[in-house]
Amino acid sequence: MKKWGICLALFSFLLLILVGCEGDSAILTRIDIQTSENDIILTDTDKLIAMENILKDVRWEENSKVEMARKEDMKLTFFYQFDENMPEKLEEYLVWLGESNSAEFIDLNKNGTYGRLDKEATVKLNKLLQDK
Repeated sequence: MKKWGICLALFSFLLLILVGCEGDSAILTRIDIQTSENDIILTDTDKLIAMENILKDVRWEENSKVEMARKEDMKLTFFYQFDENMPEKLEEYLVWLGESNSAEFIDLNKNGTYGRLDKEATVKLNKLLQDK
């Protein structure tokens, strides 16, 4: 009987630890979009989710050295909150928009990792930026 009590206590303790660690997930609170013309701050939950989903569609090339011919069209800064008592974590991306519905990204968080967005996702990105 004592073994069951010890096992139950140990299981309860481990469950408490797992549930306590579950709250460590990041919450996207806002996105700052800097362009040469203006600055936009996205805080609408639907738009934040849409931007996160677009970013997931980027095909990244690790360890790539890329030099672009012109200055970026925009800089995206994602603000993630892990704990309300701690400062937000920032993730920054440079974005170049092409004429043929293409977008190229440089992830400033990962030593300039290069990525491309397909035409369909680029159309979604442009629509989202126009709807600001």
